Amino acid sequence: MAFDPELYLRVAGEKMLLDGGDPNRSAWGSPIVVAARALAAVGAIDVEGAQMVVDDYSLAIALRHEGQPRHRPIRQHSRQTAGASAPPPLKPGRVFACDRVIEHSAGMLRIRSVSLREDRTSVAVTLRAAAARPNRAGRMMMRGGPWGAGGPPVVTLGDDQGTTARAHFGGQEWSGRFIADQPLAQDTEWIDIDGERLELSEEMPAIEVRVESLPEEDPAMHYLWHQVAAPHHFGSPESLEAAIDALIAAGALAADNPALEDVRTVLGTLEPGSAPAVGNRRVPDPWQSLLAGRSRGAGPTGTVTFGAVTAELDGISLVVMNLESSGDGFEIEVETTADLMQMLFHSNVEQTNLAWWAADDRGNYYLGEIGSWSNWSPYRRGGVDFRPPLDRKARRLELMPTATTVRAVINVPLQWAGGSAVPEDEP
Repeated sequence: MAFDPELYLRVAGEKMLLDGGDPNRSAWGSPIVVAARALAAVGAIDVEGAQMVVDDYSLAIALRHEGQPRHRPIRQHSRQTAGASAPPPLKPGRVFACDRVIEHSAGMLRIRSVSLREDRTSVAVTLRAAAARPNRAGRMMMRGGPWGAGGPPVVTLGDDQGTTARAHFGGQEWSGRFIADQPLAQDTEWIDIDGERLELSEEMPAIEVRVESLPEEDPAMHYLWHQVAAPHHFGSPESLEAAIDALIAAGALAADNPALEDVRTVLGTLEPGSAPAVGNRRVPDPWQSLLAGRSRGAGPTGTVTFGAVTAELDGISLVVMNLESSGDGFEIEVETTADLMQMLFHSNVEQTNLAWWAADDRGNYYLGEIGSWSNWSPYRRGGVDFRPPLDRKARRLELMPTATTVRAVINVPLQWAGGSAVPEDEP
């Protein structure tokens, strides 16, 4: 009997209804959404047909739970907004490394870098409040922190051409950016921050950025591996099995494919609290390198200042800025035309999610996950946290945000703050 993908999804939907169907369950963990995305990814069903079935059972579940029909239009609007046309592609600009401390009425501002783009001016800072009191977790939060309920200070930026702009702080903890409400001149030789002039002398050179097609791979295995690498991946082993079952039923994947055990092993090892290694089983690279690196010692402590703009990756444009390394990992700043965090929560069958890979010049691989995230219309910005820690001997890093069909390769020399090839905590 020929495989009927719509029937398969409707049977999965009926099982959800019989099980009670949790309306609050995240989209990436819903069995019908997981199966629909897998089948659409290998061409077993068109996206529109799969979406129709998902929407039918989303409504059916909502009607069975008090209050959910009222919330469903909000969720649909959120999904439609996530799929709306993206803002204009991001543009490159000038980036300056800085190390200047300014005394402010709210405390100390350590200026780390300045980014001057045609569409956006931002200043990367570390804020140290005048009378800081850490919260129970030992870290200051942006709202209700040392600045009170009003949040951190708003500063005024100016350039050498007389332009001034108000700049609001965007960040979840101590480190973040002041983002101006209008761009300053890109060719300014200095900027003014609340009356304090900051000379812009150490302009960072442009770094190599390219976009390349991904190697040819079996569509079903490509989909599974990409989902494992993407932030929040399948959410649970149960979600992985729902995708595998759908692909096997469609004939896109053999049940005895030995690569499936590799996928299960990697996903299980990535789960919080799992063992740091995969035992005697060797999984394919880059996964073997990634998992082996979890037993690596502490990474270097330091900052690399840069700015890189990618061409579109399946419709998403990115600016990647600044790398900050610590003992347990490293973080990059990202600005994008797509709400990558919102994509994790809607029930769109068609989706463009990014896997955040990185590789150094010593053959080590790293995988990133979205951390803090905020909306600075018309773009989104936040941090991507990478694990395991950087190899202390690495001198070059390729950041590789990877979409479904293409990836960007951003070649970052690990020249730490101060121009050294050695991080600040190295001898």
